[in-house]
Amino acid sequence: LGTTSCGGSESGYSSPVETEQPPTVNVKSSVSGKVTFDVVPFSIYNQGLDTDNPYPSAARGVRVELLNNSGRVIATGNTDENGNYAIQVDRDLDLFARVSAMMIQTSGPQWNVKVTDNTSLIDNEYPLYVTNTSMFNTLANRVRNIHLPSGLNGQNAGIRSAAPFAILDAVYD
Repeated sequence: LGTTSCGGSESGYSSPVETEQPPTVNVKSSVSGKVTFDVVPFSIYNQGLDTDNPYPSAARGVRVELLNNSGRVIATGNTDENGNYAIQVDRDLDLFARVSAMMIQTSGPQWNVKVTDNTSLIDNEYPLYVTNTSMFNTLANRVRNIHLPSGLNGQNAGIRSAAPFAILDAVYD
């Protein structure tokens, strides 16, 4: 396709006008990782729990939220059957990840299962068990693996972070 010109070109045609487009900038970052929790096996010899030998298991189908420093939820996702999650967010945000003891499915068979702390009543509600990471920036893609220890073997100052997720895992099965 050419255009005719009223002079200025020996061939009678002018070259097509080319405009340079700015490069496409990816304005999103990915926050991904794997969520695991400690499973405390039964002891064959002591007829109870073997608290010295916990092993990690994938936290399947649980909610992962990304929050800003004022606590507002920016994005959410769920872990897959292997405990993996990937959430797209805007670049250059200061966020922290929260793993909530809940499983929500809105397509196909639907459910909303939560594990709450029945020993604490706050504003007439039992709070949901959650675990937060430290803050990070999304200037680049981030991998945030989150492990919830049992707390039964002296780890995690005795806090049993894994317990609500063990309950959810039984429901998932």
